[in-house]
Amino acid sequence: MTEVTTMNFGKIHSDVTLPTLDKYDVGVLVRAYLMSETGRPNKTLVPPQSTRQIRTGLALEIGGGATLTMHTPIDLILRSLFVIPKFQTLDCGEELTVLLYNGSHQSYYVCHEDPIARLVLVASMYMKVGEMEI
Repeated sequence: MTEVTTMNFGKIHSDVTLPTLDKYDVGVLVRAYLMSETGRPNKTLVPPQSTRQIRTGLALEIGGGATLTMHTPIDLILRSLFVIPKFQTLDCGEELTVLLYNGSHQSYYVCHEDPIARLVLVASMYMKVGEMEI
């Protein structure tokens, strides 16, 4: 039997949409949280050959025995945008952010609520490091 690990999300802002998991999904899509100071949906520019840190408005807690991996949604890959994998240790209530790299020669706008990453949990294994003879 497969063990289930829970990924708990918290809203840093009350108007954040929580990710959902469909029956056959491997991971969950997280969306950009880009609101102006006046509470209106906003967008941010990712210039060519550059990286931007995109907010999600979500806090995250992962059950034991799992590691979080971030993957690029196919819609972004087709536009030469890629999630830069990073190790992010989140303290309780700290916001989850996504590094998005634009590898194209055109600017790209990320809008509020755009899908920006797929979060997937993988089983963690403890390992030993040894030396082998050659």
